[in-house]
Amino acid sequence: MRTLVIFVLLITNSFFITCEPLHSQNKSKKQESVAKKQESVLKKSLIIEKPITATTKSGQIVLLNTDGTWEFTGDSIIVVPPLSETIKSALKELRKFAGATEVGISFKEYSTRVIDLKSSVEEALIELKDGELKTNMKTALDAYVDASTFWNETLKPDEVANMNGGFEKKFADLKYQFGRSPLNRYPTLRPFQEKYRIPIQKDKDGEEQIFRDEGLNVIWTFAKTATEHATQLSK
Repeated sequence: MRTLVIFVLLITNSFFITCEPLHSQNKSKKQESVAKKQESVLKKSLIIEKPITATTKSGQIVLLNTDGTWEFTGDSIIVVPPLSETIKSALKELRKFAGATEVGISFKEYSTRVIDLKSSVEEALIELKDGELKTNMKTALDAYVDASTFWNETLKPDEVANMNGGFEKKFADLKYQFGRSPLNRYPTLRPFQEKYRIPIQKDKDGEEQIFRDEGLNVIWTFAKTATEHATQLSK
């Protein structure tokens, strides 16, 4: 009898020892199955069956593809806020200035008008955000101001002639009458020549020089081109 009880106890203990890990294993499998189901549901909620579109605040249409990528569509319309009267006025002044340089203008009149132009455009630039329109308007203004400085520099007496006087002075005056400025005697003109690629001419002695009218036309053309670009961007 005692032997039978011991045998039964041994069998019972063995059963519990064997079943306990099995129960834990089944529980672990159930948890894994639940986790997989939750993951599957989450994936399905993130997957779109067909492309969808959305519109940004600026009016651009965005296409979201099924693979998660996105792109702007060709139907995008960028809503540009209307220009203020200050900006419109500045653009108008730039166009009028371009016209004045084409029909002819004196240095005295140019100097006065460029001051007014600078005031008008700079006021508009304060309102404008960074972008092509602002860049082109500033480029045009800078060129017109540079032309004023360039013109004024070509009217100054020859530096060498001032030092030597006499015949040299008369020779310099003759060059001045034809609007010729030797670069070695007018070093302040060199930066303008390099910036705007003003053609350099050489006299019979090989001296480099630039012509006032040609230089002004090159700079004014540069300014006019920037003004035309700004006008197109403003439409």
